[in-house]
Amino acid sequence: MYEQNMKAMNALANQVYAANNIGEVMSFPEVITVAVSSICNYRCLMCAEWRRPVRQELSPEVADKLKAVLPFVNTLYVTGGEPFLYSKLDDLLQAGQQAGCHLQLVTNGSLLTDDNIQLVFQRQLQKLKISLDAAKPATYEYIRGGNLEKVLRNISRVIETRNAYGLHAPYIELGFVAMKSNIAELPKFILMAKKLGVDVVYVSYMAVHQEESFEESLFLHQELSDAWMRRASEIAKQVGLAVNLPPLFLEPPSGPQKAFRSRQDHCFEPWRNMFLWPAGNVSMCCGGGDSTGNLTTGTFHDMWNHPKRVAARKLVNTAHPPKACKDCYTRKQDPNRIGTHISNKELQERAKQLLAAQNAEHAAV
Repeated sequence: MYEQNMKAMNALANQVYAANNIGEVMSFPEVITVAVSSICNYRCLMCAEWRRPVRQELSPEVADKLKAVLPFVNTLYVTGGEPFLYSKLDDLLQAGQQAGCHLQLVTNGSLLTDDNIQLVFQRQLQKLKISLDAAKPATYEYIRGGNLEKVLRNISRVIETRNAYGLHAPYIELGFVAMKSNIAELPKFILMAKKLGVDVVYVSYMAVHQEESFEESLFLHQELSDAWMRRASEIAKQVGLAVNLPPLFLEPPSGPQKAFRSRQDHCFEPWRNMFLWPAGNVSMCCGGGDSTGNLTTGTFHDMWNHPKRVAARKLVNTAHPPKACKDCYTRKQDPNRIGTHISNKELQERAKQLLAAQNAEHAAV
């Protein structure tokens, strides 16, 4: 009871702070996303985490600082690497559960063993997101390097357990990172998700960080992407499954294609969100932004009222927001902005040249 009052008062304080563009605050985040580890058993084509030279996981000291503020936090979102490889996962989830947090976790699903499925229910996770990205075993192996059929069996066991006990949680979401190699499978993916009994499918464009995945970017295949996205939307309507699609390239977002990550007039993220990395460093929010401190060496208050965060709060909703906020790829996602798809500057230039050549060829025809 008291915990829920603390969370409600904290949320109200952030609402007032945000409405008045207050920089330094006496509140706490409402949503904390924590990447507990950079360790993963997969080597996904689009992922940059496993390519890092050093493998890290959240230290007990940083975890303790995080736990101290959880009574004020509404949502604790656990990601990785692969969270089920984090040695202290149960300890963190238990702390979140005891603090009354809405617990969410993203996984590749390959490690949903009997013990880990039991952990999901024991800690009363509200949402379980499984990153899948393919409807065919060969495509899944190419993108993720794993066994699709094994993961589908794991997902089925979670849903069967939930249904057997008459529970509404965890809410099951399948993630689909759209790229050239899998976009034609999206309608089939939706049918597969419906058959499994999942609650929602979340589709996003792949972000290119390295040469290896450049040709996969749908920024280079816009007509193909739009065609399959439209077909996927039709299938979702027919079977009655909730599907979150990104905005299309060649028409303004509307109807089922309207982005849940679309432009909005007022941003509350610097007051509500924080992203914690395995080494203890903190990002502004899930949209990226600059580093705003490190919990290994500093206090939570130092991080939450870091000068860069204070400055962002004062300017984010003005005519002159910080560059990180102006270029935000979460709340201001635009499929026609190259930075949404490709982060590397050299690859961006190559993509622009290829797209210009495609446009010239179409004009000639």
